[in-house]
Amino acid sequence: MDETSVCLFQGLGKGIVFFDKKRSPPVQLVATSKRRCCLTHVAFICDRPDIQQVLPQVLIGNETTLPARRLAALRAASPRNVWILRQKSAWNNQFTCAWIMELLAAALAPFTATVQPILLFDAVRIHITRLVLAACVRSGIWPILVPARVTWLLQPLDVAVFFGYKLRLRKAYRRARAASPTGDIDISEFLPCVYDAIEHAMEHRPWADAFDRTGFNRRQSSVSDTVRRYLAL
Repeated sequence: MDETSVCLFQGLGKGIVFFDKKRSPPVQLVATSKRRCCLTHVAFICDRPDIQQVLPQVLIGNETTLPARRLAALRAASPRNVWILRQKSAWNNQFTCAWIMELLAAALAPFTATVQPILLFDAVRIHITRLVLAACVRSGIWPILVPARVTWLLQPLDVAVFFGYKLRLRKAYRRARAASPTGDIDISEFLPCVYDAIEHAMEHRPWADAFDRTGFNRRQSSVSDTVRRYLAL
């Protein structure tokens, strides 16, 4: 498990632009509020492709980004394993995190007769409160903390997933904007771009190798050379 910020404006990408030298350079006319508006994606991957399909993907937005009058419709249009949460803040917190542990346990219930869920997450404060760890205990989930300052090296989502996920999201976003009569999209048109990225960059790819390379499987026999060099193993 890990969180990543998802900005509602996925522009400002590199490319080639031609414009008249006598005029000011072109700019993308996007409101500052949209450039600063973000969702939090609490993402899950695992080393089993069959289980990956049912893992929850939680999107957290604030009250402005997710208007109450539109929330039911947005949720109805989301995939079965995607949960949309509306809060005062789009940041995750210990109460939401504890609820997500229970959500994860419910998704894994059909498999726990034969497998033991082991959850990797970083040591940010909201993850290691009594409330969250108690939720893990109640849910039968064994937590493992990825040490601070090495998530880029040892957290499978950081190492192998989020770069491709963000790349797929930008591509889907550009297609949606190009198809829009106004050249802009609102939250109901943006969320399908996120769903596309989740489906193709997370759910349709096997992740066992990411866990092997970071040392969380196969008795650490397949740890990557990068990890070995950095940790001087």
